[in-house]
Amino acid sequence: MIRRPPRSTLSSSSAASDVYKRQVLCPASPKESQEALSALEDQEDVEGRERSGSLATKSLHTHSGVDDEIDARGDILMKDAIFLFRALCKLAMKPLLEGVSIENVSMRMKILSLELLDGLLRSAGPVFKSSERCIFAIKQYLCMSLVQNSVSAVPSIFRLIIKIFDTLLHEFKQNLKAEVGIFFSSVLLRTLETDNSSFPMKMLVLETISDFVKDSRNLVELFVNYDCDLEFDDLYEALVNVLSRIAQGVHVTNLGLQPAQEQQLMHQSLASLVKISTSMAQWVDNMLASTVTEAEEDAEAEDDDASVHSEDTQNEAQKFDKDRQNKHIIVEGLNQFSESPSAGVKYFVGKGFCENTPVSVANFLHEFKGLSKNSIGQYLGRSKEFNKAVLHEFTCAFDFAHASYIEALRMFLNSFRLPGEACMIDPIMEKFAESYFKDGPESKRFFKNADAAYVLSYSIMMLNTDLHHPEVKERMTEQQFKNNLRGVNDGGDLDPELLVGIYVSIRDDEIRLKDDDLSWYNLEGGNQANTAMDPKMRAEKWKQESASAIAKMNQTVKSGMVAEYHSATHHEHIRPMFEVSRWPFLSGFSQYLEQTVEQSVCTLCLEGFKAAIHIACIFYMGIERDAFITSLSKFTQLSTLRDMNGKNVLVINTLLNIAVTEANFLQSTWNQVLTCISQVERLRLISTGVHDESQYFGGNAPKPRALPAHRGADEEKSAVFLAPADSKEDAMRIMSEINESYIEAIFINSQHYNSECIVDFVNELCLVALGEIHNPKEPRIFTSQKIVEVATYNMDRIRIVWLKIWQLMSQHFFKAGCHPNSHLSMYAIDSLRQLAVKFLSKDELESFTFQKEFLNPFKLILQNNTSEDAHELVIRCVQQVMQAKSLQLKSGWETVLQVLGLTASDSFSSMCALGFEVVEDLMNNSFDGVAEYFPEFVDCLTAYAGNPHNTATAGKAIKHLRSICDKLIEGAVPSCCPIDGQFSFAEGHAKGWCTILSAFKTISWDSRAAIGSQGIDSLFSLLMDHGSLWDIDTWQMVLKQVVFEMIDGAKGIRNTPEDEKKRLDWISKSCVSAVTLLIDVYNHHLEKLQPLWEDLVMYMYGLVAQPDLELALVGMKMLDAMVSTLGPKLTHDMWDNLLKVVGLIFETSTPREFVDAAVLSAAADQKLIDMTATPTGSPAGNVDLEDLPAELNSTWKPPTAVQFEAMRLMCTVQLLLIKVSGAIYEAHSKELLSRHILVLVECLEGACDFAHDFNMNRGARTKLWNPELIKDMPDLFQQETSALNVYITILSKLYEETEIDRDVRRSIAEQRLLTTIDAITQRYIQKTLKPTMLPEEMPEMMAFTPVVVQILTTIKHFDEEQFRRHLGTHVYGIVVELTECGKLEVRRLVRDILVRVGEVLDVANIS
Repeated sequence: MIRRPPRSTLSSSSAASDVYKRQVLCPASPKESQEALSALEDQEDVEGRERSGSLATKSLHTHSGVDDEIDARGDILMKDAIFLFRALCKLAMKPLLEGVSIENVSMRMKILSLELLDGLLRSAGPVFKSSERCIFAIKQYLCMSLVQNSVSAVPSIFRLIIKIFDTLLHEFKQNLKAEVGIFFSSVLLRTLETDNSSFPMKMLVLETISDFVKDSRNLVELFVNYDCDLEFDDLYEALVNVLSRIAQGVHVTNLGLQPAQEQQLMHQSLASLVKISTSMAQWVDNMLASTVTEAEEDAEAEDDDASVHSEDTQNEAQKFDKDRQNKHIIVEGLNQFSESPSAGVKYFVGKGFCENTPVSVANFLHEFKGLSKNSIGQYLGRSKEFNKAVLHEFTCAFDFAHASYIEALRMFLNSFRLPGEACMIDPIMEKFAESYFKDGPESKRFFKNADAAYVLSYSIMMLNTDLHHPEVKERMTEQQFKNNLRGVNDGGDLDPELLVGIYVSIRDDEIRLKDDDLSWYNLEGGNQANTAMDPKMRAEKWKQESASAIAKMNQTVKSGMVAEYHSATHHEHIRPMFEVSRWPFLSGFSQYLEQTVEQSVCTLCLEGFKAAIHIACIFYMGIERDAFITSLSKFTQLSTLRDMNGKNVLVINTLLNIAVTEANFLQSTWNQVLTCISQVERLRLISTGVHDESQYFGGNAPKPRALPAHRGADEEKSAVFLAPADSKEDAMRIMSEINESYIEAIFINSQHYNSECIVDFVNELCLVALGEIHNPKEPRIFTSQKIVEVATYNMDRIRIVWLKIWQLMSQHFFKAGCHPNSHLSMYAIDSLRQLAVKFLSKDELESFTFQKEFLNPFKLILQNNTSEDAHELVIRCVQQVMQAKSLQLKSGWETVLQVLGLTASDSFSSMCALGFEVVEDLMNNSFDGVAEYFPEFVDCLTAYAGNPHNTATAGKAIKHLRSICDKLIEGAVPSCCPIDGQFSFAEGHAKGWCTILSAFKTISWDSRAAIGSQGIDSLFSLLMDHGSLWDIDTWQMVLKQVVFEMIDGAKGIRNTPEDEKKRLDWISKSCVSAVTLLIDVYNHHLEKLQPLWEDLVMYMYGLVAQPDLELALVGMKMLDAMVSTLGPKLTHDMWDNLLKVVGLIFETSTPREFVDAAVLSAAADQKLIDMTATPTGSPAGNVDLEDLPAELNSTWKPPTAVQFEAMRLMCTVQLLLIKVSGAIYEAHSKELLSRHILVLVECLEGACDFAHDFNMNRGARTKLWNPELIKDMPDLFQQETSALNVYITILSKLYEETEIDRDVRRSIAEQRLLTTIDAITQRYIQKTLKPTMLPEEMPEMMAFTPVVVQILTTIKHFDEEQFRRHLGTHVYGIVVELTECGKLEVRRLVRDILVRVGEVLDVANIS
């Protein structure tokens, strides 16, 4: 199990104390020196004669037999040296009487012995330093002597002790790791932290530490051997923390020192802190340099062993860091355990140190070192069941089989400290008594039961307190102790010998019931201020504080502890060191720098800052780096020139120097550096007489402050180097102290920054530049100028890095180019032009787009800047770039064309004309260059064709677009060159043609009728003229992506009324024209476009099926145009496709869904009436409504306005379709096959049947009637009569057919015609001539009179054979019934038919 010694407890008394006057060591006289040496010789003779019996000799000979070895080897000199060394140590350990003066012989003897020891150690040779016997003697005697003498408040003795320890630190630390650790923490650090040490003592320690940390190896090895070792305290961390606190004045305010002494302590601590930071930085640099050198040598020698050694060194550094992390885990656990034992145990369980079982936790509390004994007692005393189980296991872990009662109690209580509450003490002592009574050797002899042992344990604790507590005046006697225990042993007394032995044991050796600190006895109580001011009381407290150090050293010596000393070998050790010390450094340096104005002190603080920043940069510790640089930048005071002094100048130079030396690591902290540079430039302007640049950029420059008439003496004194910058002269003096070469180096060296650094640098440079130009009072362009310089310096970087840089710069130019101050924005635009000309001088490889990205800010500025002057400047700049670098332009053409395209819709009309001049120049002189970006050029011209400013410009743009088609045919566009005069989809030509034709598609939607008409005419003219050059796949792509998409633009609902109006206007004015021209194109190229006939037909169907009446009507007009224009040229297969779609239209235009739902609901209502009707003789309410079908219980809702509008749309389409069907047959009956005619007949028949069924179902019609939407009940009489008219017409003509498929066509027509004649005439006769028709039905049936007339006409025109055959079955009865009709046209036809009947029956001959 890991053993960790507890930290030494240092006094933290806050009382003030006097400062000892420095005492000067009086040299001893020759006589006194001789007496001291004689005494030393006598003492050595006695010890030499009694070597075998003395403790010192026993220690010296333990395990090694030192004297035997010396005698065996005859090493008399070594023997004498060790004896002399031991004698001097013992002489130095002799105690002094209280109040003895410096002149006393014993005092002089102690001082002399310490001086001799110091000289001996300093002059020791390699044999003494390496001898195990000598090292053993140093540990055994010297270390104890040093610790015991460290309690002395005599300056001379303390100085010698520190001096000897300093020698041990430098010469013997490898062999005295444990002892050095104890002395360092218990003497050096305690001296600095406590209020009870004097000013000379503190200064002496600070000087020693300062000398120690000069050597970077000392410092790093201190951290490696103690802060990374689980066995020792964190000496480095404690050292840095205490130095930082003293430097900040935390530990010097309660000592009663003079101000000068306080400052001296603070300054010395600061100097030590700075030395620590610089030593760490030096170690890193040395190790890195050594690594580089070794790597180069190994590369030359190809030494594999060296690389392995390097890896081992790095692994060792990682191991130390891991040990430190583990140590911090343990320390965190110990702290948690001290604050809350339960939380601490939970923490250790979570980290895997023990399991969450009573046995494991009990063993952990027994074995783990460093746990607070008070907290262990608190945990064991809790009443929870788990804690009770742990207490049981904890007590059982003790072996009481061979221990007396008092020994067992001491053993038990030494493992923890009893809690203060009686309720927690009781179960602990009860468990001890139970365990001892069970296993103890004296239990059966002295105790009759466990209760006696339990009561005795309580009495022993009371005796311990009574005998040793300092506030108890009368101590308990032996007899009183016996009297307290009468009758406790089951009614009897305990053995008197047992009680006497216990009493004597407690009297002579106290049982510690609390932690071993001074607070339990309240020795720090009382008037601490008086204590601090009283040298005697302070010296007493100093001795009390030193007791723990003596005890710890004594324990270490007795244990013979040997700790391995590790040498530092890697720069990575510094990373964890800096993590420990970063914030103490920062607080110490910054606070001291803020308070001081002395040049030397400022320089010292800045050295610390530089070292800390260097370390943070080397290890890429961003948070730390940012914190130090931000803190440092606050001391520049450049934002408030009045308060500047020499300290601020030093800070500025330091910050600039850091920027030069640490450039590759600064990242986001470049902002502070560049802000400082910007302010320095402002100061330079003041020094030249220009207060700021705002006078050049339209800002309001503040009036310069008046020069003060007289500068006070205090003000002159506070400004150590320079006076505050209140005037041109002051600014000049400050600028003379600032090293401006750093500033130039920062920007010039940017070309050498690594890839990550330059991106960070540019990012922060742009941020600072934006801050300058957006200053509302004093806008400036200094940093913006530097951006141009940096861009020039770094233009040769690899493209991937340059792209990252330019992405940042382009954002700056965009934002600056959109600045509301026109002077600033135009400066940014012109700077961008200059850079563009330089950048375009470099060739761009194929498929790269760097030019496009570079010129993109021009486009962004044009889109977002609202200044006409800025817009004009952008256009002029682009024109200059185009003219100067047209041969180098590649991907940049895309941005140029986008910029020119934006000018077409510019808010300033003059920009449109200006931009179009550039475009025409480009068209005439540079088309070969821009042809590679043909789509972008087409978009540009399209934008001008749609410009809202000038119709003439739009017309010119359309002409240029048409001329581009000629260039396509000529092969002037590389991406679309014809092959043998033909354009192929496989070669990608279709994309080029779609690009140019899509431009006309866009133009066709222009709100200006003239422009839109030009677009449509140009589009279809090009299709007519050049369509013969395309293959079928190209045609298909053109139709889908251009023509159909153009018409589809009218689909859907627009967001605003203006959009809807535009849509309706386009449909009414352009859409019909477009579909008509489309049919003309098909007619012109029908042979080539025949494979795409189905696409055209289905597109027509898509228009008709639109839920938009206007588009549906356009679709019907398109169908009509297809039939009328293309009908004679259509093949039978093409007719099949067309008529198939006609059938689909008939089906989709039938409002079947609505009507069927209404019919079902009406039927359900009727069924419900029938089911609920009460039969004669049956009781009422016999029908259970729950037994009805679900559909009969559903609630019918009349159609909404949207649904009703959809039905109206369907009916309108169907009426038109019925008309078109009649026209198809009328015009093309000769070309149509019988199967084609059958399709039409079946469609019309279905339409008639559906309309008839609906018209006859008044219940369904009532369901669909919404009086809020229509006045009269809905009907389909118009559909029915129109369909019947066309239907009967086609059937009659088919029945009359004598030439084409006579028999087939007559077979199609005969039965359908006769059935229709019978049904219609019977319905008409029944409704009009019989008294069964309701009054409201009369108008409906009168609508069928024309149909009856058509039927009678058809019968009249039957041929002779048909008339005779149908006379008796279908004709005569109808005619007879219709003789009663009152309609004149009907009666005339009846008369004509009867005449023909007479002729057939030869009635005239009979008469």
